[in-house]
Amino acid sequence: MIKVSNLLELAQISFVQKDTYDKVYLDIVSEFSKLVTIVNGFIITTKNQVIGAEAGSIFFELPSKEDSLKIIENMMGKNYDGREIRIVCVPEESFVQYFLGLQEKIDSP
Repeated sequence: MIKVSNLLELAQISFVQKDTYDKVYLDIVSEFSKLVTIVNGFIITTKNQVIGAEAGSIFFELPSKEDSLKIIENMMGKNYDGREIRIVCVPEESFVQYFLGLQEKIDSP
């Protein structure tokens, strides 16, 4: 599991619309998919953000720890829309306990 952050301007986050979140997510998926297979992923919006999962962050499930490290090595510090991408590994237990439920909030009608 990895968390990708610093993708949106925090000062403007409360004004971000769904199409912007969708664009950011698809842009990052497109870049990361060149390096590894993505098993699952979702972007945090203002409606489901919590401490540790701020709006604009993306969580990705990857097939292996090696794939997570490959993303970090190749993408950490790259720029997205003028901001330096931040990437951290998230332990699976923490992801399940704190963040997995956020995806369910996104997916529900």
